[in-house]
Amino acid sequence: AAVIVQELFDEAPVPALQEELDVNVTAVLRLTRAALPGMIARGRGSVINLSSFAGYLAPAGWSYAAGKAWVLSFTDTVAASLHGTGVRVIAVAPGAVNTGYHQRAGLPTGGSARWLTPEAVVDRCFADLARGRALSVPGTPQRVVVGALELPRRTLRGLSRLARRNRERSVTRGGPRPA
Repeated sequence: AAVIVQELFDEAPVPALQEELDVNVTAVLRLTRAALPGMIARGRGSVINLSSFAGYLAPAGWSYAAGKAWVLSFTDTVAASLHGTGVRVIAVAPGAVNTGYHQRAGLPTGGSARWLTPEAVVDRCFADLARGRALSVPGTPQRVVVGALELPRRTLRGLSRLARRNRERSVTRGGPRPA
């Protein structure tokens, strides 16, 4: 679910911006927080958060993109905290999806041939979830761009996992403990 305020940020009514924030950010936080304890207790479950390609490359002046960037960061943070629980979390960051929303809202569609179908987005998300990924980017052009943008973060995540493993090995072998 998402809300998009069509006006530029500096022209948009504050109540509309607040509603956008409540739906696109606060609801994700609260629903994820409500679902996780039961999933962790059962040792299984998945949370799928809907972000957007706009969270990486924001259209000028839309606060929507900032909220979707938050969903990406939030999901990444939560995913890192769930190691070993059996619970997975993934953010889906599609480009344009042909749901009819844009047409109903009077937003530009830019030619529907390049748009993804909802089914393609869901299929890609489930495939990425099964692979243990915390990010799903349906759409080849978007995946190429995000792959380049994510390279530094993937590198840092890998180094963090390596450091955690080395720390765990050191502690279990009776090595030096942090002061």
